[in-house]
Amino acid sequence: AKKESQRKLDIEAMGNEPTSVAVEHFTRKAEEEKSKRNLTSVEEYVPPVATQYFAKKEEEKAKEMEVARSTVRTKEAVEPLPADYITKQGEKEMGEKARKQAELADAVMPVGVRYFTKGKGEADRLEREASHQKLCDSQASVATKYFARKAAEEAETKSRQGAGQEVMPAAIQHFTMADRAEKAKRQAEIDAMKENPLPLAPGQAYFTSKWLEENEKKAAEIEAMKENPPPSSVATEYFAKKESQRKLDMEAMANEPSSVAVEYFTRKAEEEKSKRNLTSEDYEPPLATKYFAEQEKKKAQEIEAARSQTRSLTPMESVPVDHFTRLGRQDTEEKARQAQELAEQSQPIAVKKFTQEGEVQKSMRALDTGLNANMSVATKYFHRLEEDEKAARAEAQEGQKDMMPAAIQKFSTMAFEERAIKKAALEESISNPPPVPPGIAHFTPGLNEE
Repeated sequence: AKKESQRKLDIEAMGNEPTSVAVEHFTRKAEEEKSKRNLTSVEEYVPPVATQYFAKKEEEKAKEMEVARSTVRTKEAVEPLPADYITKQGEKEMGEKARKQAELADAVMPVGVRYFTKGKGEADRLEREASHQKLCDSQASVATKYFARKAAEEAETKSRQGAGQEVMPAAIQHFTMADRAEKAKRQAEIDAMKENPLPLAPGQAYFTSKWLEENEKKAAEIEAMKENPPPSSVATEYFAKKESQRKLDMEAMANEPSSVAVEYFTRKAEEEKSKRNLTSEDYEPPLATKYFAEQEKKKAQEIEAARSQTRSLTPMESVPVDHFTRLGRQDTEEKARQAQELAEQSQPIAVKKFTQEGEVQKSMRALDTGLNANMSVATKYFHRLEEDEKAARAEAQEGQKDMMPAAIQKFSTMAFEERAIKKAALEESISNPPPVPPGIAHFTPGLNEE
């Protein structure tokens, strides 16, 4: 509180002190600038060039807006159109195009097709619709008839009064109608050009007329050649006669008896064919046939021997899928055990003693702490029962494991046996190394002693 009161006294003292020269100077300058901005007389204050430029722009913009407003006020008000006016206009145009296409089709349609399409077909359709409506009316309930009649009356009233019909926004109506007028104008110009095409350019008209004359001339020549074909040339008549003579010669040769040579070779071919079809011992097959027959017999004998050898073998006992994984784990555990025994052999007695005591205490703490410490007798009983059930389920699942396929088991067993043989040979060479060669022993004298 004392500090705050002292601060207020200091502020009052500073306010009562006279201002400096600099403060008085800038205060006076600010008041002069403010008085200049508040002046309204042109003689007293002239605004900057930029201010004058933007003021002029604003005046021009205001004049343009006023002119646009006056132009809009002079125009007649546009009558609002329904929201679906453009859609109806498009449907009307499509209906007109469909009507013209139907009239064109009717002009080229046969009498029978027109009868069954327009006359009988239309009458059958109207009759089917009438019968369907009659059946619906007879099967409909009273409520259905009432609401159907009510809906029809409401629809008729709305269509007659035009109540509830949405009106197209003015902007959309303006631009849409302007676009449709532009499209109608362009279409009218295109139709007028189709009816009264523009005259061709002199060069284009000249070459077009020449092209039409040539086409007419070619068509006339073709028609004349069809009516009066020109006589064939001497060469054509000659080769036509030669061709007809060749066909006659071929027919005569086919009807003549065959020559002695043809009969001989035909008979030889039939004899060879009959020899190939023989099954008795009178037929001696070629050497190549004998060779391949012997090869087939040898192959069949080898297959049969392999089958008999396979049947004589003792069937392998199926093993689980993880059999070799377990073997690998057992090898790893055996190596770990051997390493532990080797470490214990070189371990001091005191270290070994305290390590064993630490393991015993750790196992006791695991039994005394955790959930078992706060369990009641019944909870411990059911917990042990649940553990026994889990162990039984694990044993049952152990017996129901998937078995390894025979091919994988066979080759994996062979690989394991081969690796075991190599390992045994390596251990044997380590325990009983071979004698050192004389040359190595000569140049390394201390090797034998080691």
